[in-house]
Amino acid sequence: MPDGEIVKFGGRFESTSGYDLVGLFVGSEGTLGIVTEVIVKLIKNPESYKTFLASFDTVEAASNSVSSIIAAGIIPAALELIDALVIEAVESHLKAGFPQDVAAILLIEIDGLASTLSTQAGEIRNICRNHGATDFQQARSEQERAQLWRGRKEAIGALGKVTPAFYTNDGVVPRSRLPEILEFDIEAGKRNGLRVAHLCHAGDGNIHPIILYNHEDDTETKAAMETSREILQRCIDLGGALTGEHGIGTEKLTSFSVMFGESDEAQMLAVRSALNPSGKLNPGKIFPTGARCGESKIRQTVAGGGWL
Repeated sequence: MPDGEIVKFGGRFESTSGYDLVGLFVGSEGTLGIVTEVIVKLIKNPESYKTFLASFDTVEAASNSVSSIIAAGIIPAALELIDALVIEAVESHLKAGFPQDVAAILLIEIDGLASTLSTQAGEIRNICRNHGATDFQQARSEQERAQLWRGRKEAIGALGKVTPAFYTNDGVVPRSRLPEILEFDIEAGKRNGLRVAHLCHAGDGNIHPIILYNHEDDTETKAAMETSREILQRCIDLGGALTGEHGIGTEKLTSFSVMFGESDEAQMLAVRSALNPSGKLNPGKIFPTGARCGESKIRQTVAGGGWL
């Protein structure tokens, strides 16, 4: 804790009653305390898995396939959408085996009991075909599977070889709204004179738009930031959130109030002031009220109400 006290939340068993203090600290982005030890649950590796690559002529068809797969009750271990800009970069530098004459691909992996995977594989294949997949292949060996995932995992690095700079966020939307947000991303980039690529955790609705720009050009730099802001706003409008995994940090401070109202912010600051009264832990993170006046007002209210 901020005063050096060591406290323990949760334990070896999942708790279903009382305040979710573990969740509170996990979501606090280091503003309430410093985590020094965690207990994790280990699970066995899956008995079997299958990896597929589906190709599409449009990003919309690929994203519609994602929505339909989830709607069918199938939750793949991984479901990634990769568009043509990323494919071009990957194949230029990594030769992962991605097709280059398509608008987008889905990299899909399912795992579990071997007896159940064939049925799921058939359903996924039919869904992709019904949405216009031009090709649907299964990795035939562990080497092929590893090569496909290498292309996905090293794609960001490959993009760095084809653009001076890029900027990404991790806005998230309901998976049924993927086609809308991906179309919006591209149009937002065009309005601001930039290209937007996609390397999405599509199965989670996490879009990861990658905005390509020249960091030595002030106009393009501002355009990249504006494009990101517009995309995050659209995520909220579609029922999503500002972040799917990376948090608010400092980069999304200006968008915080788009998702949270004054009451939300006041309650969050009250919690922080109660647990971190000095404000020393990760100052300037999450909340847009960097000016201390807002925080000190909250702190005075908390103290005056006898909560400390």
